[in-house]
Amino acid sequence: GRTSVLNNIDLTLKQGQRIGVIGASGAGKSTLVDILLGFFPCSNGRVWIDTIDLQQIDPESWRQQIGIVSQEPFLFDASIKENICYGNPGADEDRIQEVVSLSGCDEIITRLPDGIDTRVGERGSLLSGGERKRVALARALIRPISILVLDEATSELDPSNEKAILAAVDRLADTLIVLNVSHRTSVLKHCDRVVLLSNGQLDEIEIAEALKRDSTLEGQSRRK
Repeated sequence: GRTSVLNNIDLTLKQGQRIGVIGASGAGKSTLVDILLGFFPCSNGRVWIDTIDLQQIDPESWRQQIGIVSQEPFLFDASIKENICYGNPGADEDRIQEVVSLSGCDEIITRLPDGIDTRVGERGSLLSGGERKRVALARALIRPISILVLDEATSELDPSNEKAILAAVDRLADTLIVLNVSHRTSVLKHCDRVVLLSNGQLDEIEIAEALKRDSTLEGQSRRK
C-alpha cells in the first residue's frame, strides 16, 4: 500500500492463447501473475473472470482451475506417480497415463528400472532439472485447468529439455490460457502474444520486437 507496483494495466486474456510476459527483474511480472491468481488483492481496479469480479469468486474454486510450473518446482521424496497425483489425489489410472504422455514423462519412465514408481529423492534430487520440470508439468495437468502459468519454468534448462517442455505445452494450448513468464528468447517463439512490463506499465508488442528486446533482457537477467 505504500507504492504502486503496477499502474494502468489493461489486459484481456482468452482461451487458446499463449501469452509471453517479459520484463527486466523487478518489473512486476511475478506481481502481475500473483494478482491474477488471487494471491494479492488489487488496491485499485478489478480482475474480471468473464463478467464476475475475482474478489467474488471462492479462492479455492478459482485456484483449482490454475496449474503452475515454477522455476524450482518442489518434488517430494516419493515416487513419480505420487508426485504427479499430489495435484489430484483422486485421479484415475487413465488420467495419470494421459498426463504422463502429455508432459513427456513417459520418456523418463521408460528409462527407469521401477518406471512410474521410481522414487525421486528429496526435492527430486535423483532427477535432472528437465525431468523435474516434466513431473511438475504433469502434476499441474492432472486436474482439469483453464490457466497454465509457466513462471521461468524453462530457465536453466538446456535447449533440448526446453524444447520438450514447450512442445508439450503447445499440444495443450488450444484448451488453455498459457502465461509464460520468461527472460528467454526461445520461449517467445512459442507465444501468440507478448506483453512487456517496464516500471509498472504494460505494453503489448509484436513478437519480432519482443525477440529483439528480449535478447537484452536475457542478458540483464543473466548478469544479475
